[in-house]
Amino acid sequence: MLLTFLFIPLVLTFLLIPQNTTFPPYPDNVTGNPKVKALLVTAHPDDECMFFGPTILGLRQQNAEVYGLVLSNADKGNSEGLGKERELELKESYAALGVDRDKVTVLDHPQLQDDITRHWRKDLIAGIVHDYVQRLGITDIITFDRFGVSKHPNHVFTCEGVILFFSNFALPPPSDSSSPSPTLVQPPRAWALRTVSLLPKYTGFVSTISLRIILAVENFQRLVLRVLGRDETALPSIRTGDTIKTTPLLTFLNTPAQYVATLNAMRKHKTQLVWFRWLYVTWSRYMWVNELQELKVLV
Repeated sequence: MLLTFLFIPLVLTFLLIPQNTTFPPYPDNVTGNPKVKALLVTAHPDDECMFFGPTILGLRQQNAEVYGLVLSNADKGNSEGLGKERELELKESYAALGVDRDKVTVLDHPQLQDDITRHWRKDLIAGIVHDYVQRLGITDIITFDRFGVSKHPNHVFTCEGVILFFSNFALPPPSDSSSPSPTLVQPPRAWALRTVSLLPKYTGFVSTISLRIILAVENFQRLVLRVLGRDETALPSIRTGDTIKTTPLLTFLNTPAQYVATLNAMRKHKTQLVWFRWLYVTWSRYMWVNELQELKVLV
């Protein structure tokens, strides 16, 4: 009986205490060495809470400055007269996740409309991202990976546009070292939300348990390597097979309270609360877990 009383608190501590990766500071090559300023680039309103909730909450918890750039206010919404309403819902959702409304921008560009059959111009997306990076002094860009979580073409084009931005990267050096808004002299870092296969995608809260076990094993392996005096960054990840040195992997896990916050953000999208989205927010791994893999782009 005594062992049971001791075991339960340990299990609850293991499941409930945040185990988020500390977002790495930006290299000291920016005037004033500011804190992390992250730009989340997504395709549609509701992407921020359906897929990136743990990341946003984790970054805000680490006092990072978060900006949102949404490439489309959804053509389907416009055809029903809901475009402006969806923009308002988006800003309320971000506010529920701790991001100021004035740090969120949603576009209504004729060539970037919500349509799985429409080709989004990567050069247009790259130019838009360039403008926001330069104007805001962004240190980190977060977006979808090349599989777009669900292989939605708009998600995939969003990632490809960000990749093109890095391929064509060119920002002027700071003209005045006393400038209050630092200008980056090297590209920001790029982080992509890791897409998982279909079965793990709908494991909900169970995904946090399995991932916490994996993280515990990885941390123990690194501890052993440190004790032995070996390079822990060369240890392959159980999840991806890549090493921290070659491809860093950041992990954000929602606690139950943070899951409720993410769910409340989704509830701000009142025009989108159809039955299958309730199934999604109940069972989706992305409501609980985000893994961000660094995008390696040759500049």
